[in-house]
Amino acid sequence: MSKYSKEEVYEILKNQIITLELEPGSLLSETETSAKYEISRTPIREVFKRLVDDGLLEIVPHVGSFVSLIDIDRISDSLYVREKIEIAILKDLMITLSPSQLVKLQLKVADQEALVEQYKNCDDESIKKFAQEFLHLDDEFHKMIFKYTGRLGVWDYLFEYEQHYKRFRIFLNTIKNQNIEAIIEDHKKIIDAVSNKDKTELVKVYSEHIYGGIRKIGDMLKENKYFKKYTR
Repeated sequence: MSKYSKEEVYEILKNQIITLELEPGSLLSETETSAKYEISRTPIREVFKRLVDDGLLEIVPHVGSFVSLIDIDRISDSLYVREKIEIAILKDLMITLSPSQLVKLQLKVADQEALVEQYKNCDDESIKKFAQEFLHLDDEFHKMIFKYTGRLGVWDYLFEYEQHYKRFRIFLNTIKNQNIEAIIEDHKKIIDAVSNKDKTELVKVYSEHIYGGIRKIGDMLKENKYFKKYTR
């Protein structure tokens, strides 16, 4: 009897790829994966195919299976869609935001600030854990916005589509000179713009927020081994 189910192996590998535990470009062996998780080769092939469909794995015939490089073109598409949709959602939230929802959003930002303080001056190993935990809190903040407007289905769709963007955000969060505090300040400004029903400020702040990461490390993307050479 297999130690792990096919679904469990898929989720484990997917999470390891997204969190960069399995680095972009690294070889992933069917034989070794089968042995490690005590599951036969046939379901492992099915798992690998699902990861290929997700854009997280590339199979090179007669060579092997490799964790895909992070695709900046796909991230650009994700950002474009995310910007248009989330700004529309936030404008809807301006109309319906309740006092309790406002407080909950502010508390989520406070959680982010506490996490930054907790990992202040952390070492290279700990920063990987911080990157994952901050991504989770960041996702929770944005998910709340969709939840409060009754659009969780839209969030689920975007969340599943953004595999390359998730890896990019993990990468950003592990860079020590990346200004995480600026991300948190953006969240505060977004909340203020919604609370004040200021659509002009909202569009300005959100657009700067969503594209800030790429702008800050644009030159690095051309050199880093994790990233596919982009075409646009």
